[in-house]
Amino acid sequence: MMRFLLPLLVLGSVGAAHAARPLLFTVEASRLRVSDSQTLVEYYVTVDGTSVRYARTPAGFEARVAMTVTVADSVGGIRTAKKYVLRSPTLPDTTTATRLPFRLHERLGLSNGRYTLAWVGADQVRGPGADQVRLEMPLATTGYPARLGMQIADIQLLESFQKTSTPDAFTKGDYALEGRVTNFYPAEVEYLKFYTEIYRADAVVGAGQPLSLRYRVRLLDGRSPVTVGERRAQQPAAATNVVLAQLNLAAVPSGNCELLVEVLGKDDKVLVRIARPFQRSNPGLPVPGATDELAARATATSADELRGTFVADLDSTRLAHYLLSLRPVTTAVEAEFVQSLARSGTARQQRAYLYHFWKKQSATEAAGRWAEYLRRIEYVDGKFANTTFRAYETDQGRVYLQYGPPDQVFTERTDPQRAVANSDGRPYQIWNYYKLKNLTVPTNQTNRTFVFFQRNLGDPSPRLIHSNAISEASDPNWRTVVSDKFSGRARFDRNAGSGGQ
Repeated sequence: MMRFLLPLLVLGSVGAAHAARPLLFTVEASRLRVSDSQTLVEYYVTVDGTSVRYARTPAGFEARVAMTVTVADSVGGIRTAKKYVLRSPTLPDTTTATRLPFRLHERLGLSNGRYTLAWVGADQVRGPGADQVRLEMPLATTGYPARLGMQIADIQLLESFQKTSTPDAFTKGDYALEGRVTNFYPAEVEYLKFYTEIYRADAVVGAGQPLSLRYRVRLLDGRSPVTVGERRAQQPAAATNVVLAQLNLAAVPSGNCELLVEVLGKDDKVLVRIARPFQRSNPGLPVPGATDELAARATATSADELRGTFVADLDSTRLAHYLLSLRPVTTAVEAEFVQSLARSGTARQQRAYLYHFWKKQSATEAAGRWAEYLRRIEYVDGKFANTTFRAYETDQGRVYLQYGPPDQVFTERTDPQRAVANSDGRPYQIWNYYKLKNLTVPTNQTNRTFVFFQRNLGDPSPRLIHSNAISEASDPNWRTVVSDKFSGRARFDRNAGSGGQ
């Protein structure tokens, strides 16, 4: 699903000699069906108003950014190239408080295929010597073909929508939509607003028959997703059903979340769904289900009770790290308390929590499970930690801690399904599991794959871009993403941070 994984590859930057801050802009894009052979791509380019220079004009101060947008096909041929000038609102002064973002909103039609979209921006006010910033986005278009049955288009996050009496090329139905260019929702944002389309529902449930829809927000932090908001709707099934809706975020706590749009069948069976990740900050709201029971585990256990147990001899200087390394296998409730305990708990409380956590998993095998998990911690600490992130904060470290060592590891050099040898391709790894080995949640998931991708030179560690495991990020077009070649002169250090085993 494109909205889940549209990597923006920063291939250039403004030199420090020109300004204290480089030119900063972001791109958000979504795909909509036109026909079986045509897809409409709608994108927003948003320029950070504090990253550009302003020139005096008769009306005040104005910033200008030259933007070139190109579409290259799978063999590098340029299919489309357009030039724009983005102008900021005219400002009475240039204090930081007045430098608001400004944007470009455009659409383009593409036939089915694989493309690379590129946006090259330069600050015009800095003059001809201004360095350019280039963002790239690998993109696959399929036209949402009939052979795949009912499908849902990419979810477009919205800043607002309202009825309009003056429709234009960008209105949808009777509504004018303003896209949201960030997936971060601070506490002051009350609603998550979104747009998508459902195709060929009439062929599946019958034209005009009730089409049951469910919109959900799930909190992803912890061992299993927790639904923290839900709304249902119904429409007559049609060739194209439009979804324009909003969900109240007041009860959504801080954390990594996802918006799910689902079409339901009999007995609420999910016929088709699509997800869009987002982040929520709501510090005044506790995590759902938090109780004093967790605190009691760490405070009600005496030192005598811990004597002779598997936690008694743990290095006291490592206890906080061991607690935080539990995050990949904790629930959202447990993760909240672990964070606090690691920061301010006593050594006895920390030992007690580790003890009760593993006793809860298995009363008879607690010591063995902790020993296995400790081996995982020691492995990822040596393999995936870096100067930016601790091992459990990296995607590879998190997956290894949660599911154990993979049974097979392939790289971009050894991947048996790679299209061609690619010496300039960005590094990726494929981890294959015959069976997931989760120590805290029983699972019968078999033949699961995780794909980690080095998006650009600035990334401290590879990111998870695709998996077929339940509740993990999924992108069926991930091979399009990883097949993109690096176009600069630099080359990746393929020996750094490699290997899943």
